[in-house]
Amino acid sequence: MADIITSNISLALYHYLCHNIVGTEEHVKTIRLMNTVRDNLSSSKSFTCITSGSYGEGLEMRGSDLDIMQVIKSIKVDADKQPDFNPSITYLSMDTDDVKPGFTQLRLEYSRSQYDLECCEEHNGERYLMPDLKCIAEAYTLLGIALQLFGDKESATQAFLQSLAIFPDETYNSAARRLL
Repeated sequence: MADIITSNISLALYHYLCHNIVGTEEHVKTIRLMNTVRDNLSSSKSFTCITSGSYGEGLEMRGSDLDIMQVIKSIKVDADKQPDFNPSITYLSMDTDDVKPGFTQLRLEYSRSQYDLECCEEHNGERYLMPDLKCIAEAYTLLGIALQLFGDKESATQAFLQSLAIFPDETYNSAARRLL
């Protein structure tokens, strides 16, 4: 008897979510298809775009953001095995020693790119990929521009201020200064 009640409640919740929160199965499939088309049109020979997160799964949740990943095809990350070597590709390996569970450090194994070398810091004779402050600051500036376009001036100002706090360089971060 309890199994029937639980089953009925579960189905009722599923139908409520489909019709009032998430959308019908057809709506979810339509969003997924639109994401796939956008990803295919946005991708190129050098990178692949992947819409991820809840929206990537076809769910339009109130307050949810849009997560888009870019897979750079000239960079390979390997956990275990050594791939066939290609001198035009940057190779990174995953190092999970001395990091929190679920995290990894990316160790540079090979690169011909000076930019890749500049994005790394040396620890114990090995080079590890570090976040580029200029890239992070630029991301906040772009977020600020998007927020301005959507009419959210307060959040846009916060994004520009965050960009300047991360990378206050006068010449580089002049865009955030102009938009404040």
